[in-house]
Amino acid sequence: MIVLSVILLMVITFVTTFEFTMVLSIAPLIGNAFNIDPSLVSLLSLGFGIAGLFSPLFGYHADRYGLKNMILFSTLLFGVGSFVVSLNHIFWFVLGRFILGIGYYNLTSMVTSYSAKIVPLSRLGFVSGLYKVAFSLAAFFSPQIATVLVKYFPFTFVYQMLAVVTLVCLLLMLLLVRPKGGIAEDAITVKSAIELMHDAKCMVYVLANVLISIPSIFFYNFSSVYFAEIQMQAQWIANFYSTVALGSIIAGVFIVLVADRVGMRRMSIYSTIASGFMLLVFLISKQWMIFGFCFGLCYDTLWGVFYPAASDFYVYKTATFLAILSCVTSLTSFGTNLLGPLVYRVGSYTMLISICIIGLILAGFAMRYSYKKDEVQKAQS
Repeated sequence: MIVLSVILLMVITFVTTFEFTMVLSIAPLIGNAFNIDPSLVSLLSLGFGIAGLFSPLFGYHADRYGLKNMILFSTLLFGVGSFVVSLNHIFWFVLGRFILGIGYYNLTSMVTSYSAKIVPLSRLGFVSGLYKVAFSLAAFFSPQIATVLVKYFPFTFVYQMLAVVTLVCLLLMLLLVRPKGGIAEDAITVKSAIELMHDAKCMVYVLANVLISIPSIFFYNFSSVYFAEIQMQAQWIANFYSTVALGSIIAGVFIVLVADRVGMRRMSIYSTIASGFMLLVFLISKQWMIFGFCFGLCYDTLWGVFYPAASDFYVYKTATFLAILSCVTSLTSFGTNLLGPLVYRVGSYTMLISICIIGLILAGFAMRYSYKKDEVQKAQS
């Protein structure tokens, strides 16, 4: 049943990522549908970003009612959000993406927590790699599928399909194994969150989380806008995103094969620094496809091990710690979606990518500090 549960979580990871990455590649088409500037489309997704702030609330209820039940409820919300977006009005698009965001962020953090409770720590890196493969496959196929579909149907048709697929996933996920044992001592509370934020390794790791989250919006959201402005065809843009996602697929396989042997913490540091370097070459050389692929490989290796690498920071506060990281990711998404159009118009695409490069380099050093701090604390205890 554990194997079946992991497979089902891979499927829902694929579905939620499909929606998330699809929006990035068809942003210009969405802008045209609502008669707004494509560079402002990210503002329509502010609700998606801010929705992650509800993760601690859902995490609290997961502690009370069980992770499986809240995973099912979050999946239901994702399906509802897909249906609301399909109603084909700018108001429903904003509201629907907010609901989608609640489902997406809750599933992202809960899948990690759930897996940590049913999978031995020695195999957690392997399982995390499988989730990353599912994520990457969705990122690879979604631009191509979405670009073809919107040629013949309104983009809302894709959301109708997503709503149906999510409903099927929800029914299948009733088969998820229920984690054994209670987790009352791991319950999310404001007090435990405050206690963690007084720990230097937590604070610095949260800072690293902010810095590595910036490219998720600045690079992925605005690349399609920039390429459309320089007269690249929609199919070329879709091919670009699929090329980046191909690097992500290889990242997932790489994590599966070597994470448990090399060490997730070491991989996270190296992949963070490498991501910044690849973006620098991407910007200077303008070899978009080649170094977009290289960036996807490094960046998704980073995200594939970032949460699991710190999952043993705390014995009894893992749920709280992951909820904090999810909130921070959400706030960063909200802030970058809000500021992105301004930075793009004032400083251009080059400024957006430059900010990403600096942030990734700094994040690598921040993560190294947190890991060293954790090692010292464990040695002293």
